[in-house]
Amino acid sequence: MAENTSNILKQAILAERRGAALYDQVAKQTKNPKMAEFFKGMAEEEKGHEALLAAQLKNAMGGKPFTVAQMNDFGKKVTTAFLTKELLSEINAAGFEAAAIASAINLEKNAVEFYGKQADAATDDNEKKLFRWLSDWEKGHLDMLNQMDRDLTESVWDSNQFFPY
Repeated sequence: MAENTSNILKQAILAERRGAALYDQVAKQTKNPKMAEFFKGMAEEEKGHEALLAAQLKNAMGGKPFTVAQMNDFGKKVTTAFLTKELLSEINAAGFEAAAIASAINLEKNAVEFYGKQADAATDDNEKKLFRWLSDWEKGHLDMLNQMDRDLTESVWDSNQFFPY
């Protein structure tokens, strides 16, 4: 295993751990049970990514190749079905939950870019598949969070009559 690959995996593990820590903390601090459920789900997904990456690092350090079989068993748990307009109206646009969403957007954007870059640079097919898969997964998180932010912004604009109609 190349030293660079080891460092990339370590960076990725740390990024996933940081994401899980943020989401766990938001889930604990929010007063809204549905937001807590959402962020707990996000934390669990990041912990799953961390475990997947740790397994890759262990395999690679043992001279084994990247494996992609684990990716097939990794089901998405996070859903935005409970994130209704009513719920978003309960969130203060300048409050804790909105700030957490904004922080999460930055975290996920960085992950998408990092994993995409690693996928593009990888020479091993399984390494390329793993990083592309992670980039796509984090893009799903980013899309959800961006939609939440847009909906929240529109809700605030509408309730404050910022629209000219």
